[in-house]
Amino acid sequence: EEKEGAHWLLKAGERGLSDGQYSVGVMYMGGKGVEQSYLEAHRWFLRAAGSGHAQAMNTLGVLYAKGLGVKQEPMRAYAWFKLAMEAGSTDGEENLDATAEVISVQERTRGDGLANELLALPRR
Repeated sequence: EEKEGAHWLLKAGERGLSDGQYSVGVMYMGGKGVEQSYLEAHRWFLRAAGSGHAQAMNTLGVLYAKGLGVKQEPMRAYAWFKLAMEAGSTDGEENLDATAEVISVQERTRGDGLANELLALPRR
């Protein structure tokens, strides 16, 4: 049954529906109906984030904060948490505050700049 659900989520994600793309990312992150892959999850979260999906942005921050499928980069995590917060995610706001406490002022400034760059990326 998980594999059938995965099939339909992939269809929704491939059609460009941001909720579907986010759900596919969650599916890969947890290995539900598919082989677990943080790298594949990252790819789907990026697609959803490109459509303005706040929780996908927050989850990208988590991946970078913890180094799951990507290089651990607290400054990049900070940028994604900032975008998530600006898109309305309370989790993003909490994670932004927590990350701001463990990175330098310079890294926060660079993270702010990176968030602006990420916003300017073409949407998919």
